[in-house]
Amino acid sequence: MIILTCLLIMGMIMPGTIPGFEYGSDGGRLAHIIQKVKPSVVSIHTYGGDDLDQWCRVGTGFVFRQDGFIVTYHSVIAGGDSIYIKFTDGRRRIALIAGEDEQSSIVLLKLISEPLTSLSVARAYSLKAGTSLFFMGNSVGVFPSVTLATLLNEDRDGLMHLKAMVPPGNCGGPVFTYNGLLAGMIIGRLSEKESAFGENDRQGVFLPIKTVERSGNLLIREYRRRQGWLGITAVDIAVEKDSTAVKVIGLVPGGPAHMARICRGDTIVGLAGQPVMDVSKLADRIKDFRPDQTVEIQIKKGGTRISRPVHIGGIPVRKKRPVHGK
Repeated sequence: MIILTCLLIMGMIMPGTIPGFEYGSDGGRLAHIIQKVKPSVVSIHTYGGDDLDQWCRVGTGFVFRQDGFIVTYHSVIAGGDSIYIKFTDGRRRIALIAGEDEQSSIVLLKLISEPLTSLSVARAYSLKAGTSLFFMGNSVGVFPSVTLATLLNEDRDGLMHLKAMVPPGNCGGPVFTYNGLLAGMIIGRLSEKESAFGENDRQGVFLPIKTVERSGNLLIREYRRRQGWLGITAVDIAVEKDSTAVKVIGLVPGGPAHMARICRGDTIVGLAGQPVMDVSKLADRIKDFRPDQTVEIQIKKGGTRISRPVHIGGIPVRKKRPVHGK
């Protein structure tokens, strides 16, 4: 059995190096590739616990599709109550769990109404032992960090092994070849007793990109088959004699309504040009829309009636599988 140490420990690290690597023309090309892919690498901060025992876990992910989809590994977000994505340009956004492939432990995150820069580089579907690689991720104070590695072998169960000092916080991060091909996703490191190359050598483990793509595409298809979702808690209120509307009393952070700047206390009076009379009818009509459709919602803020475009979401996954060792 392979024992993985998930790379979620918080701490300062420096980028790794490989003996014999010289920053000549190859180094210049590698620096160019790193700058190209850097905007698609994200730091993931997962928060959980209660008032007496709060915790934060830090990991990595990368943009899978431009229309708001990010992939990471299960252990990065396991047991969390809220997930925040930080981009290399400093932006910070709330993410929702769009789906999880329990076989591969790939997790699909969704940012509502947020265009992203995806990894448009080619994929490396076939790698040979000895191939030079690098991976990018998060170590507190160094994001994105870059670590150089060498491919060791492919395990029987499809996991890829690499030789590198794998820094904490890199779980879920992308692995690349020196030619800029996306090779996979870091998922952990082997314990010393599991290493076949001596106790002083460190081995990282990553999922090949074919596995990541298969899981990610499957989860996106499942997400888009779901009923529409607005992300609010609401009640019926009387607005005129024999007339009711819908008052917003709660919002899901990062949900469609929240991202459309609908606020607690607003009154929803219309949807797609048709009046909204009560919560039940609003819910039924929202379900008729598909995730990623945009619809106009008419609201009243104070005495002012305004219209807001809302990017409809799919109902998020709220599973809380335990993380190993927690």
